[in-house]
Amino acid sequence: MEDEIFDIVDKNDKVLYQERRSEVIAKKLRHRSIQCFIMNSQKELFVHQRTFSKQLYPGYYDICVSGGVKTGENYYECVKREILEEVGLFGKMIRFLFDLEYNSPELNYIGKIYLVKHDGKMKLQKEEIIDGKFMKIEEIDAMIAQGEKFCPDSIITFERFKKLMKEGKV
Repeated sequence: MEDEIFDIVDKNDKVLYQERRSEVIAKKLRHRSIQCFIMNSQKELFVHQRTFSKQLYPGYYDICVSGGVKTGENYYECVKREILEEVGLFGKMIRFLFDLEYNSPELNYIGKIYLVKHDGKMKLQKEEIIDGKFMKIEEIDAMIAQGEKFCPDSIITFERFKKLMKEGKV
């Protein structure tokens, strides 16, 4: 994977300077990122396993397609690029769900969370994804409860997503 350039931002999402992806991850610098849920008409979410070559959370399960916003790119352009690269989806209606500020010992970002509805096959990017499938909310909850390794930020967004579903907003 190329060493992309990301904007480093302050708490208000103001650009401070640019840095290479490898340095952003290594130094845990605050940058911009997106996550995108992919939901089918049965209200199942696409869950995938990350490759073991990933710099962050190798081999973990993820409930969202995600990625860092490159310098010169906006959040919406990033989500379009990521869903095309990682799962081969193009021309889909992309719905903004909510903002997220994520801070952990491993990762810090200001993000925007999206939803794409899709039924059918996807072309998984072998460099990023080992395998994936649509799963019921209860199945995902059970995997998490059983201690399967999920990307911590996707668990947070998943909990907020479930709340939106209960409120009838998704």
